[in-house]
Order: sequence, then C-alpha cells, then structure tokens
Amino acid sequence: MTCWQECEASASHGNGSISGGPAKATKAPAQRVGDFMASAGKFNRSQSEHRSRLEVEPTYARGVEWVDLNQVLPPFVARSLHAAIPLFNGRIRGFSDPNAVLTGR
Repeated sequence: MTCWQECEASASHGNGSISGGPAKATKAPAQRVGDFMASAGKFNRSQSEHRSRLEVEPTYARGVEWVDLNQVLPPFVARSLHAAIPLFNGRIRGFSDPNAVLTGR
C-alpha cells in the first residue's frame, strides 16, 4: 500500500466519503492552511467549510471533504508541511495565507 493509499484509508474511516477505492475516487481531502497550521487536534469541519465558502472556493472537480489533515497524513508528512509552508511563503508571497486550501489529490 502506498503512502497516499494509507492516507486515504485513514481519512475514509471517519465517514467513508473521501474515496470509493482507487478506481472510484470521489472527493479529495482538504483543509484551510490556517486551520492546518493551528489545529493540532482542534479541527472543526463546519468552521473550515464555512470559512472556505466565504473566502476561497476549492477547484477540485470532484469536490472536497473537509478533514483534519494532521490526523489523515502520516505524522512525518504533516510535520514536514508544518515546517515547509512558512518557508515556502518566503519564496511565493501568500503561499501560507490562512485562507488558502490544502487539497490532497
């Protein structure tokens, strides 16, 4: 099983709507950057969904499922993203905007 397949399996344990298997992938896991960077276990699906509708609309064609990526991604990936996002913002201004959407597909 690949790392991403493990992530999808982990995410789908919550409600089963993220993936119907490799051939039937539906929604992509997503979370606002601000929520991802601050959450550490304090994820609020409705708040993340509401904020995104007001400020940034995800463009993934099959839609997104709001999840806590800190819980879905393997710990080493989440830690790496936490370290890299602010650094990358130094190269691409606005990359770490709290309203940007991280989409896992």
